[in-house]
Amino acid sequence: MKAKSIVISFLIFWQLAVNAQESIDTLSSKARFDYALTLFEQDSLVPACENFYKVIYMLEEDDSVRSKKSRGKLVEILNAHAMVGLIYLEFDLPNIALSHFNIALGYAKDLNSDDILSHIYKRLGFAHHAYNADSAIYYYQKCIDTYPNHLNKIDVDKAIAEILFYEKNERDSALNIMRNNFGIIEHENVLDAYYSLMGEMMLDCNQYDSAIYYLKKAEEIECEYYFVQLSTAYNLSRVYDSLGDYEKKSYYDNIVAQLGMERVDGNFEADRIRTMNDKYNEYRQDVKDRDARKRIVVISLISFALIVATAIYIKKRYSKALKRIDDMTDDINTKDNVIRDISYKHSLVTGKIKNKNAELQKQTELIKKLNEEIMSMKEKLDKEQTDVNMDAFLNSDICAKILHGEVNQMNQNDFDLLLQSANHNLDGFADNIHKEYQRLKKEDLCYLCLTLMNINDKQISSLFGVTYSTIRTRRNKICDILEIKNEQLYKHLIDKLYLP
Repeated sequence: MKAKSIVISFLIFWQLAVNAQESIDTLSSKARFDYALTLFEQDSLVPACENFYKVIYMLEEDDSVRSKKSRGKLVEILNAHAMVGLIYLEFDLPNIALSHFNIALGYAKDLNSDDILSHIYKRLGFAHHAYNADSAIYYYQKCIDTYPNHLNKIDVDKAIAEILFYEKNERDSALNIMRNNFGIIEHENVLDAYYSLMGEMMLDCNQYDSAIYYLKKAEEIECEYYFVQLSTAYNLSRVYDSLGDYEKKSYYDNIVAQLGMERVDGNFEADRIRTMNDKYNEYRQDVKDRDARKRIVVISLISFALIVATAIYIKKRYSKALKRIDDMTDDINTKDNVIRDISYKHSLVTGKIKNKNAELQKQTELIKKLNEEIMSMKEKLDKEQTDVNMDAFLNSDICAKILHGEVNQMNQNDFDLLLQSANHNLDGFADNIHKEYQRLKKEDLCYLCLTLMNINDKQISSLFGVTYSTIRTRRNKICDILEIKNEQLYKHLIDKLYLP
């Protein structure tokens, strides 16, 4: 688990600080949060995620949270969103994690607490790390600037070093950052992650002896981080493959396979928490729709009140005019000149009444037309659908096998099936892109489909059976053909996908 002990310590500290100040009415949500935190610590991530969501639902319905009057409840819902985001990162779902971290960031800004802000900035950096290096560095730097904590710096330095080495090609700077921090690391899990990454960097520099030294150091530490264990075994297999020691390579290939099987089960759990996120998004949309309906009702009531008030005003004016006509009519029998005067005034008043009635009718028709337009727009929005079915694409046979780790290395048949699934479920996605950019090869189109599935370049290199650097070169070439920057690729694909 990524920095689990640090996160848990941080959250427990804040919960204890708030508990002393909160009233008895928050005990239910706090008890639920503590239970979820216990499940998370026990690696029961799916039940933990479910209970964190329950905390969010409870607090979002609380008026004191909606009005941001209770600091303690703001801390609670912030922590719940941060933990949900952390769980999605554990299942390699950075986009979903990002949405929850952004919500947590909004609450953190309301609290005006540097250490909490720094914590959320670091999580945002982790979420961006997989597909947007510049954004990741931006949030990592904000984390340090906001709260220059020793542990923060060590953790963030490692992440920045990885980006500099693999994304920015600033290898010397990256290696210097790593070497400078080795002497000040105290936590074994953090040290293990450093050794593993340093070994991988040495391997990519073709310094095999140094690579073995650091990777063996990582292997000796009993680390609880799944991805550190997997990366260490995988890179040791690569080293011995390069050295021609196939017996040792086979040994570490078996370890990688065992860890991979463990991850398959995790992918099934990922489907379950995706469903939780879908339900939460539906809940948030229902809340928005409910608020919109309330606004429509309020507008309608105001409009109706204006119509009634106008009608009452005209009626009073009309009654007064009739009274004046009656008074003048009484004098007809005595004064002929008064009769003519009264008749003239009566005509004027009657004309004004007709004009007012005409204006009232126009206003009534205008309001009716506006209400019809509002209902028409709402019906249009409700009926509007896209031909793109992302869920069907991700659940197709070939995509499911890839996501569940059943495909170790793709062949030409797998490429064809992947492109067929993208065209069938995503409204001709692959064919449309190829028509627009004919320089793209079949492998390039498959790379775009895998990127759309949120599969990172390291995983793609394994699926393609090539090195990571080869995949990065291919990505750069594709971005040149598309005439976009490297970090804009995912957004560009999404824009193409949903283009009307």
